[in-house]
Amino acid sequence: MKNLFFCLLFICASVINCFAQGGQYDGNWFDGHSYYTSVSTPDGNIRFQGVSADGENRFSFYINLGLGNYIYAEDTQNSGFVPIRAEYDNKANFISAGGATVLAVYDQYGQISWVLEKTTKSKNDCLASQLWWKDQSIERAASGMIMNTDYLAKVSKTELRYLQELLTTKSSLNYIEKINSSIIGAELEVPDYTRYNINNIEVLKEIQADAPVTVYDAVEFISAIISGKKEVVIGEGAVINLSDVLNDESYFSIDGRSWVVVDEEFAKNVKKPTIISEPVYDGGQLTIAGVDGLTIKGTKNSRIIVNAAYAYVLNFVNCTDIKLENVTLGHNVPGYCMGGVVGLYNCQSVTIEDSDLYGCGAYGIVAENSEFIRMNRSFIRDCSYGIMQLMNVQDVVFNSCDFFRNKEYTMIEADAATKGVVFEECRFAQNQGVLFIAEAEIKMINCEIYQPFSDGFGNAPHLKIDDDTVLLFNNYPLKPRKIGPVVTVQPY
Repeated sequence: MKNLFFCLLFICASVINCFAQGGQYDGNWFDGHSYYTSVSTPDGNIRFQGVSADGENRFSFYINLGLGNYIYAEDTQNSGFVPIRAEYDNKANFISAGGATVLAVYDQYGQISWVLEKTTKSKNDCLASQLWWKDQSIERAASGMIMNTDYLAKVSKTELRYLQELLTTKSSLNYIEKINSSIIGAELEVPDYTRYNINNIEVLKEIQADAPVTVYDAVEFISAIISGKKEVVIGEGAVINLSDVLNDESYFSIDGRSWVVVDEEFAKNVKKPTIISEPVYDGGQLTIAGVDGLTIKGTKNSRIIVNAAYAYVLNFVNCTDIKLENVTLGHNVPGYCMGGVVGLYNCQSVTIEDSDLYGCGAYGIVAENSEFIRMNRSFIRDCSYGIMQLMNVQDVVFNSCDFFRNKEYTMIEADAATKGVVFEECRFAQNQGVLFIAEAEIKMINCEIYQPFSDGFGNAPHLKIDDDTVLLFNNYPLKPRKIGPVVTVQPY
């Protein structure tokens, strides 16, 4: 990997000839399977329109010539599927060397994951040339052709590793070999199931939707969700501040997104997947509506935050099968009124695990008309009103969770319509408010409850505490245990 990285740097320094003008890139392009035609657009970008080898599928995308870099981006006027080894908004560049011009798209590690080569040949001639190279030795191909993903899909990973070693040990490489070194490195990271289905458009559509995508800012985060991604990963150390885009109306004025001005009930009537910027007293709130089967996964020291005190950090409406894993969620400022951390309305099958929901959100969780909620090995801490509100919620279980330093009203509210609330091996400490105002039946199994004052238990007539649960009145902090997200410093 290190050799390939330096090889790529060498390409950038030595053989890439980047141009700021798009007109010279108009023409025909081939990626081993599909044939594209590019045209410069009035706004200075470059639009590509392609057709598959069998002529049955057509694709389009454009290159945004901005900020000194070429960015591969979705053509929102014709947002069809594009069968490539890259995500929308990946960095791209035009490479001109040795009489050839290539559009190279890079993966998150800076390696070339997909190429389009400019050509003067017809589609049929390009396909014939591709077939000719497949009959040659891979050593000859590595030095004589710019390898594309269609060609590489026919080469085993054993052969790819051999090629990688062959290229990285050569004393000098020609421009084709330098490009191929990067492409081979990226190809080795692609699952074989994806590689072997390179020409199966329907399978590739499913793969593209299911493949995890790593994001580093609010624009990438929201784009990944609305594109139908099943797993969105927050990059290591990334701080996703959703307020960076929630106040930009233009960003929510395209298909699959909505800008709501005053209608507080709008989201509750949304059934199809929609990303909504809702107004709150001091800014915007992100609401994810109508989404099924979404996992948001954090990495070490990553966070999702908002600036608006009255906004939920993440608000889910009419969603099913949602999972928050290893995430840290919170506000930049104290949360008031409805400014909780996670909101759930009419949601089913929600799992939060190894996560940190912190204040000053008003409450860590506010759930209404929802069912089958699980929270495992997680924190709710430092919230300004309480721990949670449960209204008409069915079957909610907290396992090995710690709730501490929350204040200043009721910690757990659960109405009479709520059923099946269970806390197992959970700990409560330093919470500055009454613990319960609850009409629901609540079970405490092998828990530890430390209340700062003796009259702070509240009212919970249907509370059931087993004999293994510890109840003490003190204000001592909890001793750390191995729960919560992966972070450098634990929040105890």
